[in-house]
Amino acid sequence: MRELHPRRQQPQIPNDSVTTGKNRENATYPESGYIRCSRCGFVMNKYRSPQGTGDGITQAETQLNGAVLLGATSITVDSTTGFSTPATGTITAFAKNGSSTKVTDASHGLKGGKVTITGTTSYNGVFYVQDVTTDTFVIQAPYVANDATGTWTVPEYIYIHDAGAYATAGDADSTYTDATGAPNMNKVSYTAIGSTTSFTGCSGTTAHDDNMYVHGEPKATGGCSMCGTFEYD
Repeated sequence: MRELHPRRQQPQIPNDSVTTGKNRENATYPESGYIRCSRCGFVMNKYRSPQGTGDGITQAETQLNGAVLLGATSITVDSTTGFSTPATGTITAFAKNGSSTKVTDASHGLKGGKVTITGTTSYNGVFYVQDVTTDTFVIQAPYVANDATGTWTVPEYIYIHDAGAYATAGDADSTYTDATGAPNMNKVSYTAIGSTTSFTGCSGTTAHDDNMYVHGEPKATGGCSMCGTFEYD
């Protein structure tokens, strides 16, 4: 488990290796990549989460309200109470900045990271935020025209997973959808909370059964993705 935290001097997460039987055809994510936390039972894939996540602080929790299809951009859940609303802002100008483009939004509040830009003619997409000032930031996209409109959003993330009991050491219980081949844990981005029962602007979505568990993303790195533990207690 040390490989989950290559830059952190932390004790390893107590775990046992498990296989799911769902991804044996996928060489990128071999079955041996799945480990189960000895404290809370959450199954994670050490290859998909190379840095690990979790700070031990309880995150918002809900369940899917209806099955989710592969590539779904909207996910219906029982409740979105407690989940983070993505930060967003209104773009008022684009300008040429060498081989890149300068974006203007007065007092935008961004410090870096990635934004999703929508509602433009020339600049829709996901970009790293660079050269930040109080009112502007730069994206690595060639300047086309001053669209003078658009919205930037910092995506938030949820985890969809099966938190059921495990009948054997090698497989999830019957609430997991074998036929879809979805991973046991799926990290999904969203750009808006559409209502009190839906996440919208989703991407990275695989197919899931009704009633699968949904958790908000822990905000700090370290430990088990779900309970934050490093040492069993």
